[in-house]
Amino acid sequence: MLNRFFQTAVARKIAVIKLFYLLWLIILFFFFQAASSVINQNSTDYKFWYPLAVNSGRLSLIFFIIVLLPGIFNRFRVRNKMLGLIRIFRRHLGITMFLLAAFHGLIVSLLPKIKSGPPFAINLFEIFGSFSLFLLFFLFITSNDFSEKFLKIWWYRLHRLVYLIMWLILFHTALQRLSLWSLLAGALVVAEITAIIYSHLKKS
Repeated sequence: MLNRFFQTAVARKIAVIKLFYLLWLIILFFFFQAASSVINQNSTDYKFWYPLAVNSGRLSLIFFIIVLLPGIFNRFRVRNKMLGLIRIFRRHLGITMFLLAAFHGLIVSLLPKIKSGPPFAINLFEIFGSFSLFLLFFLFITSNDFSEKFLKIWWYRLHRLVYLIMWLILFHTALQRLSLWSLLAGALVVAEITAIIYSHLKKS
């Protein structure tokens, strides 16, 4: 069944990519609707969009983990078709992750604070979240063939920011409370560190 799924996804790569485009349009539509509720101070609408924006952040963490899985398993010399499938659509998964994270951060925190004006009451976990979103923006705008060819070695160096971002996400989730999401973020950090150490030990 997995082989069939892999073959179908690869054979219909263009169709899958178009589905990603559709998903991005839906996320953007939701964002502008939610942003409108903030700007117009429509509390009724905002009460509808707020939980969706919170869950958007959780979903973005899942996408973030999925995007990093091939690299983690590759260091353990583990390869299979599911990881290969993630690699094929890794860029699209990463863009989806950013859009979900942006929807989360802007609607839950940044836009309401900007709208309310100073003085800004900012929690420490919000600082970590905002900084991670700021760094993710640079990965987002360079997630294309042109940027990769133009930046060359610097493209790879820039995208290593993902290792800093995973720590920022961990602090963003953990400083709020102990939850499934902070545990997932922590597990990702542990898995990534373990994989890097294992890879270095194997090389030496």
